[in-house]
Amino acid sequence: NEEWRDYLGGPDRNHYSNLTQIDPSNVTQLEKAWEYHTGDSGQIQCNPIIVDGKLFAVTANAEPFCLDAATGKELWRVDNANKNNVIMRGVSYWEDGDDKRILFSRESWLHAVNAETGRPIMTFGDSGRVSLKSGLGTTVEKKYVNSRTPGAVFEDLIIMPLSLSEGSDAAPGHIQAFNVRTGKLAWVFKTIPEPGEFGYDTWEFVDGEMYGGA
Repeated sequence: NEEWRDYLGGPDRNHYSNLTQIDPSNVTQLEKAWEYHTGDSGQIQCNPIIVDGKLFAVTANAEPFCLDAATGKELWRVDNANKNNVIMRGVSYWEDGDDKRILFSRESWLHAVNAETGRPIMTFGDSGRVSLKSGLGTTVEKKYVNSRTPGAVFEDLIIMPLSLSEGSDAAPGHIQAFNVRTGKLAWVFKTIPEPGEFGYDTWEFVDGEMYGGA
């Protein structure tokens, strides 16, 4: 009856399970219980989660899906009209009573769907999605912003990591938290503070350019 509710096993992502049924003495006796084919191709870097007897994961074409964890039967799948091989390493889960949600990022958007049906939560952001550029300022409209790793859920917040360009056109790599219920931006932590913000005076400058911080 153990679950795997968080990406990589827990909020600290420690890859640890305390299950003891399978060990070096019996692992060779395992038999295949079921097999699921996503029907697409490309890289799958996903670590599935298990909640309430359901398995939640993502295909190579960035399509989140839900299976009956006991039988492998597909319960729902969120179509990706672009069919692009965007790397997604998994999904995040949140619940409050009967309100159960799966959150996932695709390109520059954070989506929320009903964990039972896979349908968008229409009251979340703009009809079920919110831009990951929300807290990055006014200069990022045409810049590359993505999030390949599932966000960390804390109470009613989901804290999102970002994947950015490594070139001179890179968007700011601010860490953002969004309200899981509404999609509204809750706070932004700027990895490089701006003048007047906390920590700005710890950075050093060479010829007027900031290059390091304490």
